[in-house]
Amino acid sequence: MKLDKLLQFVSGNPMYKVNLMEGAVELIATTPSIGEAASDTESQPAESRRMIIMFKVNQDNEVIPIEAYVEEGDRRRPLSIDEVKWWLEVLEALTG
Repeated sequence: MKLDKLLQFVSGNPMYKVNLMEGAVELIATTPSIGEAASDTESQPAESRRMIIMFKVNQDNEVIPIEAYVEEGDRRRPLSIDEVKWWLEVLEALTG
């Protein structure tokens, strides 16, 4: 996927934060807590999860995932690069 297409997808969406660096991109997606997602106002709010994906940008301006993980509280769980590639393929198909 081209970098500009990824940036277009995430722009204006408060769930995403993008940090552009020379030759790399960090994408941070903050998901609502389970209680927020279920609109459960009665329970204690749980912590949100953050998904962090690091991409390198090649000479054709395409993003290539190199590292991905999910942070929840003080825990960090690796995320499969294959899952990220699948997400990019779906995103590419949706955005034409």
